[in-house]
Amino acid sequence: MKRFAIQCAVAALLVAGTAAAGPSTLQQQIKALEGIDLRATPKDQVLAKTEALMALARKDRTLPLADLYTIRRIEASTWFFAGNAAKALELMNAIISDLGKTSERDSALMQEMRANRAALLGQMGRTAEALSELQSNRAWFAEHKGKQSEEYITSTAEVAALLNATGDPVAAESAAAEAVALARSNKLADTTVTRLWINWATLLTGSGRTADGIRELQSVSRYSEEKLGTEHPFTVGALRNLATELNNAGRFTEAQGILQRTLEITRKTEGEKSPSLTFTLNSLGAAALGSKGPAAAVPFYEMAVQHVKNYPYTAAPHLYGEVALNLAMAYEGMGRTSDTMALRREVLDSVRKSLGEQHATYARASSDLGASLLAAGDAEAALPLLQTASAINEKVQKPRAKLRIQTQVLEGAARVQTGDATGYAIAKAAMQTARDAVLEDLTTPTQTLRNAAQFAGAFTEFAKLALLSGHDDDAFEALQLAQLSDLDHAGAALMARTTAGNESLAARLRSLQDQNAALGKLRSERSALLAASKLTEVAALDTQAERMEREIAGASAAINAEFPQYGQLIRPAPMSLRELQSRLHASESLLIVHAGTASNISMLVGKKRVDHAIGTIGRSTVDQWVARMRGSIQSALERDDFTAPFDAAAANGIFQAVLPPALDKIAARADTLHVQAGGSLASIPFAALLTRKPATDTLGAVALRKAPWLIKRQAVLTPASLALIGNERPARDGMRFAGIGAPALQGKTPFALALRGVGQGGAADIEVADLPPLPGAQQELQNLSAAFGSEHSLLLTGADATRSRLLQIDLRPYDVLAFATHGLVSGELRGLTEPGLVMTPVSSQADSGVLTASDVATLRLNADWVILSACNTAAGDSTGAPMYSGLARAFIYAGARSLLLSQWPVRDDIASRLSLQTVQAARRGTNRAQALRASQLKLISDPSVPGGANPAAWAPFVLIGQ
Repeated sequence: MKRFAIQCAVAALLVAGTAAAGPSTLQQQIKALEGIDLRATPKDQVLAKTEALMALARKDRTLPLADLYTIRRIEASTWFFAGNAAKALELMNAIISDLGKTSERDSALMQEMRANRAALLGQMGRTAEALSELQSNRAWFAEHKGKQSEEYITSTAEVAALLNATGDPVAAESAAAEAVALARSNKLADTTVTRLWINWATLLTGSGRTADGIRELQSVSRYSEEKLGTEHPFTVGALRNLATELNNAGRFTEAQGILQRTLEITRKTEGEKSPSLTFTLNSLGAAALGSKGPAAAVPFYEMAVQHVKNYPYTAAPHLYGEVALNLAMAYEGMGRTSDTMALRREVLDSVRKSLGEQHATYARASSDLGASLLAAGDAEAALPLLQTASAINEKVQKPRAKLRIQTQVLEGAARVQTGDATGYAIAKAAMQTARDAVLEDLTTPTQTLRNAAQFAGAFTEFAKLALLSGHDDDAFEALQLAQLSDLDHAGAALMARTTAGNESLAARLRSLQDQNAALGKLRSERSALLAASKLTEVAALDTQAERMEREIAGASAAINAEFPQYGQLIRPAPMSLRELQSRLHASESLLIVHAGTASNISMLVGKKRVDHAIGTIGRSTVDQWVARMRGSIQSALERDDFTAPFDAAAANGIFQAVLPPALDKIAARADTLHVQAGGSLASIPFAALLTRKPATDTLGAVALRKAPWLIKRQAVLTPASLALIGNERPARDGMRFAGIGAPALQGKTPFALALRGVGQGGAADIEVADLPPLPGAQQELQNLSAAFGSEHSLLLTGADATRSRLLQIDLRPYDVLAFATHGLVSGELRGLTEPGLVMTPVSSQADSGVLTASDVATLRLNADWVILSACNTAAGDSTGAPMYSGLARAFIYAGARSLLLSQWPVRDDIASRLSLQTVQAARRGTNRAQALRASQLKLISDPSVPGGANPAAWAPFVLIGQ
């Protein structure tokens, strides 16, 4: 069946003239008419052709009725693509009315026309009417053609699209999955299967099941490549969609490799003028922005802008404006303020001339320029632009759209700065809408985090406005939302269990949380079986899922009756200032830091006071300092004695940005500083910041030992969740130890080189066994075991350190767990879709040799400490993803109270020394943060350790938790 939504997908095939040419028949001319690209062909030319063919059709009594109505449908489509949807709908209604007076009133032809009307209604935004029409259409085909028919399958897929448009992504995904399974089992055309499969995978990600959606996009990409060929448009489209979702999931490096591949294929198959090149270059810019920052993104965005200038895409006249505004955003991220302002002014003028002053892109251009003017201190000039953008957004954007909320916040700030006190209420109302969007869905944490990231800029701007307006509570909440992470979800789950009041209820809470996780895993398995068209197995899983849902509902009701606050505790909701202050000890403070585009915000919360600072240093400068600091640490790691000089200027620059003198004077009074930092700041150890400006920009070995490190002044730790602050468990004697690692590996290539394939088209194509061994890991674990006493220890090393063996062991009796092995992030090895720890692979047991984050989450722990001295264990789920997710989240969820995570590779002797001294001091009753501080200070001052005063040696571990 033909639809408005797909009418333009075929390349132009235009038939000239109004009479039959040569041997062509009327039906051949109608067929040719169907091939016309209605977006690219002038309306008058198409209408002239339809009028001529209708005149011939009325004279030809042998012409099938379906062909006559095809001409009329194309006429309606032409009006739609010409921008007159009302005229198109009028013509479609007339077609259906006329057809109802013929013998075809209850035929497949009538259903085809009704489906076209539904598609038109959907395009017009009348989704409820469209959905009702299509559901009736689908039921007709089920009754008259059967559920195995292509018509039923197509209708089911279209119902899925409309269910999603009406705000029911779960039902939409289920319908789309049914369409794919039926299409595959009935062996429909490979193009049809691929198209439906791509749509289903996209709906999976839209319903919060990001990992499942990415997996299906990977599968359909392979399917399309096998069935249709590497260069088929559907193959390229599947790859492009996959890259988009990888970008959305923060897996930027993987996305970049795939996009480079699609770029090459598109250039080869479609030529340099293809609009797809603009889209691909734009996506490459987004991938580079996420993985390497704005400087890396600018070249791609500049190429995209130049391409769309050279080859304008008439079907998307707004494309130039959108891509150019992305380029301006990257300029802004680099601190190129004048270039940003100039480009935004140029885009606004260009969009005004080409699209008018009511278009969505004009609203974005107005909002972006208004933001620049506001940041430059010209609120008077910014306000009318922001008001214009808000007015347009109210008409063209949904209430929770990112641009609409962000513009409202900026408009509120501009109003306040120009003396209009109502501005704060406008901004706060927008923030409440964003807050609801982030926190309302408790069943899909992934979607919650994606929403939080989407609104992070608006939350940051509102926090600044709130602080300037004297509303500390509002600012504190906004900053927490701007930095919401999956650690907050895991911390909330652990908090619910630890505050349950008794062990029996805590065990039931863990069981309920595990049931929900198992149900999610079951849905993933169902998706995989549906994709493979194994419908019998799907039916069995559906029965199992229904039983699990009933059990979960019953358990939830019982727990809520006994423990009414459970529902609130599992929400990763922001904490109020008053509640946090009630949890802090008098000797503690919390520093929450977030770098905005033009300024950075620091809030310091103590037991009895709240202070803040809004600096003039923006994200671009902070990012540069962070890169320099990390670069100098990397240089030191490349030398065994850590003798490379350290970038002291960068370390002090960051310190002064986040703790300017007035605020630092207050912060210095705390013995322990909890630090919650977002963005690039999360990738550096705050303990290694320098509290005074150094005499020289870089420091050598001698100067490093005497340097004024922050750790010399106070202990530093990262809270897994603010909800866990103040819930420490006292130190205990007789702690039991479990050491896992030193896997049996055969590789001879250094770890970094073994994974060199990452970022160049995807993951490294090697087996786990090919990774290099860790000769010092065995000794590290034995040293820790000896310190706790062998009779209280468990060691799993070498051949015993397998994933399957570990998962069979009850780890609840062990208070301290240490893993000494390689850490991996998603995408580093082919097929690895989540972070993990390398174990000894066992081919005979189909044991992959990777303990994934999902595996860790199934463990039941009661550990005061989990020590991960593998590299990358403090990293996010994947390259370029936020820090402190993935493995950290899984261990917190499993029951770990404190984590020692390494931010870079740790030398074996130093790893065992730091971890052992920290745990021993904590056993004696020392605060955990102070225990780590003491072990770091000993290493800094010990002249017997070459390079021990370099942060590369003493600062690899970050303490997360209590």
